Amino acid sequence: PGQTGGGEVSNTGNKVGGQNTDAKEGPKETKPVEKVTKTITGKYAAVMAIYPGCESESKKGNEALTRCMSDKISKELSYELTDFAESAAQNNVNSAVAKMQFIVNKDGEISQIKPLDGSHQSLGKEAKIALERINKQLIRRGKKIKPALLQDGSEANLIFSIPVKFQTGQ
Repeated sequence: PGQTGGGEVSNTGNKVGGQNTDAKEGPKETKPVEKVTKTITGKYAAVMAIYPGCESESKKGNEALTRCMSDKISKELSYELTDFAESAAQNNVNSAVAKMQFIVNKDGEISQIKPLDGSHQSLGKEAKIALERINKQLIRRGKKIKPALLQDGSEANLIFSIPVKFQTGQ
């Protein structure tokens, strides 16, 4: 029923009384290969991430690039942490230190920002917000951090830590 053309109708395949052994298998379903993104520290980067303005340091090696990125971010943090200076003065805080950790991802953005254990709590919170603002400003200006590279030339997420120090002029 419903068949057009000649040939015998069979409920058991294309051979009367037997299983269909002539039919080729259809395309096998293949899962897309997920590219695993490695997260590394600067120690394992073949080429360190390059912060905008640090390009000239790449000739000097990873240590120079790390120092440059740290200096640039520290300088920007000093502008961004003016809110903390006001609250520190109100709370009689003369000095504070927070060690911040973040990822410079393959897209050249700062992500997964967090203060590490032992950090001054309110400075850590303010520094997190400040680093988020710095990242947004970079994106808005169309500048991105050039991601770190592995030995094979592939991009990697880079874990970066920076101390944030606050001290009043007293």
